[in-house]
Parts: sequence; C-alpha cells; structure tokens
Amino acid sequence: MESQGFIIENEYFNKLKLGQNLQESIDKLENKISGIHKLRSKVKQEIYFLQKKKDTDTLKKEHIVCSNLMHYEALVSKLLRTESPNSVLEVFHYNSKDGAKKIVIDIVSEKKTRWCKVIARNPKALSQISKGEGEYQRKSVLDHAVEFLECAQQNLILFSPPQVEFHFSCGVERNLAEELVENGIYVNGTIIDDDFLNEAQICNSLMPPIKCNPVSRVNLDVTAMIAYVSAVTNGHAHKKLRGNVLNQQAAWERQSPVKPVLDQFFEGMELYSCETAMNSFLTILNTLGGDGEKNRSAEFCSRITVVPDVPCISLKEGGQIKPRSLVIFGTGQALKAITVTSNSAFVRAANTQGIHLDTFIHQPRALTERKEIGDISE
Repeated sequence: MESQGFIIENEYFNKLKLGQNLQESIDKLENKISGIHKLRSKVKQEIYFLQKKKDTDTLKKEHIVCSNLMHYEALVSKLLRTESPNSVLEVFHYNSKDGAKKIVIDIVSEKKTRWCKVIARNPKALSQISKGEGEYQRKSVLDHAVEFLECAQQNLILFSPPQVEFHFSCGVERNLAEELVENGIYVNGTIIDDDFLNEAQICNSLMPPIKCNPVSRVNLDVTAMIAYVSAVTNGHAHKKLRGNVLNQQAAWERQSPVKPVLDQFFEGMELYSCETAMNSFLTILNTLGGDGEKNRSAEFCSRITVVPDVPCISLKEGGQIKPRSLVIFGTGQALKAITVTSNSAFVRAANTQGIHLDTFIHQPRALTERKEIGDISE
C-alpha cells in the first residue's frame, strides 16, 4: 500500500508539473488568439481539482489518469506549431436531424478556414471504439468526423466549408486514418500500420482532395464607396479640416492610406453594389461631396454592377443590426461576394448571433473636400 501511495504521489507531482509548464507555455502565446484565457482557465481547473483531492486525502489513481491535462498538453503543442492561429476552444453552432447542436473546435486557424480537433487517446482504443467495441453509445472518432463536417457545411468561410483536420498526438491506425480521409477529414499524426511494427511520422499525413472555390466578387458597402472617392484618400490628407473627427481621419490617412489597400483588394475582382447601398451613397455624395469627389464617383460607379436588394433574414434587427446594413450584407452573402466595409460593429454584432459574414474591413473615411480650410503646414 505504501508503495502504491508513493506511485500515486509521484504521478500527482508529475501531473502538477505538467500543468504548471502548460500555464507557462500558454502565457507566452499571443493574447490576440481568441480563447487563450479560456484555455488557461481550463488548465487551472484541472490543477485545482488534483490539488483539492490531494489536500483532502481523497486522491486516487483514476483522478490522475482521467485528468484532461494530457489533452491540453497535446493541444498547446499543436497550437505552438500552427501557422496563423485565430482562436482556441471556439464554439460553433449547427442544426442536425436531432435539433440544434454545438461543437468546440480546439484550434481555428488560417483566417478561420481550417478547424483542428486534437485527439490524444491511445490509437488502439480509438480503432476499437470506431469498430463498435467500446462502451455502449460512446462516440467514435468517425462519429465526431460526421458532426464536424456537418457543422463545417453550415459555417461557411469565404462561401466554402472550413477544412477539418484531426490531429492525433499519439498516432492513429492506418485503416481508421484512411476511413477518415475518405469522409473528407485531413489526418495529421503518426500513421501506424496494422502490425504496429512500421511507424512513420508524416507532417501532413493523409489529406483529402482540396476543393478550390476562389471568391472573385466584391460587394461594396456605402462606407467603402465613400472611402474610395474621398478627398482625404486621394491626395488631400495634408489638408486641415473642420471638425476633430475629420482631422483624426486625416491623421490616420497620413499614417495608413486606405485607397492603396482597397485598390489592391479590388484587383481582379468584380465590383457589385445593391440598390440600397448605391442610392444611399449617391444621396450622401450629392449632399456633402465636393466637385472632385463627385468626378471620382462617376468614374468609380461606372465599374460597379448594381443588383437588386437581398435582405439578410438570418439576423435579428436591433442594436448595431440596422435595416440598411441587413440589406447590404445580405446582398453580399447572396452574391457570394466579400463585403467591403468599415462597419465592424455590425460584423461583431452578427458574430454574437452566431452568423459569420465574409467581409474585408477598412478604416473609416468621410467625404472631406468641402470641409477643407488649408494645409497642415500653414
């Protein structure tokens, strides 16, 4: 018994050290990765649970064995090797035949076009469960694959489902890996042959065919059209303007010009605008625009195809969700176009309702020509 107690205590301290190392690794990750604080909190909870059991003399071997710290170690290890991570432990919602569901994606990366599920289980056990040899009603990796792919089909990014990757930190048997690939899952990890004697670590182990669906359409918000023709973005950023807000925009423009960014994004793209956006833009232009801004608008509008309004019906109006924006962004989604806008508040509000919008966000700029009062050097 004493020997067993010593083993458990030794395993406890090893697990505790693992948790502390994970916290240090997480602290080094950039805070701009959404969900990092959630990940750190979950690691902290695992450590607290083990410490509480130890302090109350109720610690058992199964508490250590069942700890999720090994999973979080695999997650952090994968995260540190992931290019362009966007978030961790992000929740996505979808509708299945059994009703509304949600799943947690361990790592979302590459501008949300890639989802990764980290699996740190024994490869033999994974295969047995997938063959129906596990506990009754226990989900297999294949069951999770169906759910992830179904959810991805309902959460399109750039009008295509995100690519789903299953990363097996402890490896996966070849038959199971190949079945996952056939279903459309990107498999990463050690591929183990049936005889368990031939293992080969392959960085991108098995990959299903990638379907290319490039987006070639741009949907212009009112804000984008104003920014494109504004005097301040067309060589007048050095002008003094009436009003603190406009002068602030001029200062931003001197530091970070907007028009070159828009020109680069528009290159090779078809430009569209819905009727509501175009009518609103022309009304603002005729009321506030100067001669130069009106001349540039005439040339710019000749490049734009105006299409009928298609309101977004998946968002509830209220707060930052305004009727005009519902029409503009809804038309972009209907066109399968990227909406160019400075209305980041609408995009964030849509995200809180579980709706992803494909957008290109630029800094706001107003029509300034008629507000000029001199040069900043004067």
